Amino acid sequence: LDQIKGMRDAIWKDPIASQAFKDGVTEQSMFWKDKDSGIWCRCRPDFTPKHGRYLVDYKTSASANPEEFKKAILNMGYDQQAAWYLEGYEAVTGKRPESFWFIVQMKNPPYLVSIIRIGAASLARGETLNQYARSTLAWCLENDEWPGYIPRIGEPTRMFDVDVPPFALNQYERDLEAGKYAPIELKKAA
Repeated sequence: LDQIKGMRDAIWKDPIASQAFKDGVTEQSMFWKDKDSGIWCRCRPDFTPKHGRYLVDYKTSASANPEEFKKAILNMGYDQQAAWYLEGYEAVTGKRPESFWFIVQMKNPPYLVSIIRIGAASLARGETLNQYARSTLAWCLENDEWPGYIPRIGEPTRMFDVDVPPFALNQYERDLEAGKYAPIELKKAA
């Protein structure tokens, strides 16, 4: 309870974040049919201000550092989420919001807050990936086929060669050179 109160207080003290959640609707579902694929779609923005100039999504994190959130955008597909929600709002209302905001807050004291507006290049990437995902789903539904990890639908399945990421291999090489993995001599019982 103390954590929730602390987080709430930090949000309401922030001059921008406190305004982001005023005079609007929380978690309103929106449904539309994609005109290209025929797929029914749904989104549910965390907060939609009545003016409709932007949409807001609230994220909690170990860090609210905008530089670290860049990685989360990539790793968690937040660029796709933002593009999806903007598209959904426009499909339902006929108006496109100017921007998409992430309000990112630390889960631990001092509960720092960052207001992050996702950039145009990231939104364009998200739109492209979403379009590809919808067309893939439509193809799978139409053909009743659900291919696994292949380069593209219609291409043959292939085998994958993988290694641990380069940073792990580099650390291994350094540890090996330092003798970290030299066999341990065991004492023989008499």
